[in-house]
Amino acid sequence: MVSISNIVIPSICVLIVAGIISFFIVYGFYPEKHVNVNLYGVCYELVEPAYQKYTNLAAQKELTMLRLQSYAIKSPDLSIPIVFTGNKEQITNFVNKYTDGLYVVSNEGMDPGFANIDMQLVKAIVTKPTLQRITNDLTIDDFNPLKKTVGGSIGLQSTSYISSVQEEKIMTYVDQLVQNGVKKIISDGENQGSVGGVKPHECRN
Repeated sequence: MVSISNIVIPSICVLIVAGIISFFIVYGFYPEKHVNVNLYGVCYELVEPAYQKYTNLAAQKELTMLRLQSYAIKSPDLSIPIVFTGNKEQITNFVNKYTDGLYVVSNEGMDPGFANIDMQLVKAIVTKPTLQRITNDLTIDDFNPLKKTVGGSIGLQSTSYISSVQEEKIMTYVDQLVQNGVKKIISDGENQGSVGGVKPHECRN
């Protein structure tokens, strides 16, 4: 019998990579990068430079969440299941850098529909000390959509090593981080006037 995890995890990996590819394709079609945000029922459009600040904030959220997850795992002896993506050279360099505590379980190429794209889907296990070393080495640039590295693509697979209570605390913390960050971006942008990159925008459902 095929387990649900054997079906779900590969599917998630494919969606992650397909999403990254789709982002780059779509991103290239928009000369002015922007995002719409809703703050307490009031909506804004963020364009440069406010958009760049928001991009950095989103990257900071991902980095903070990954670090908090790594520290929420209590035992240093556990093998933590992770997944990450990158091209063949990037994957090789990344695995060689953390070879003392990272072990590849499977390494799959892209779906045949993306045969011309050098992208690997890797499932691995990692020790807690090595995961923490990885997250400490990362910066927000690793999570930037246009600079994303193998480390910035890491996601923890479903694990019982982090309790639902811990996950809730982590999500609450990072959500507050983003909320405070968005408020500052909007405040700074409005104070700078037309060059601040913050524009009123119609709220949409």
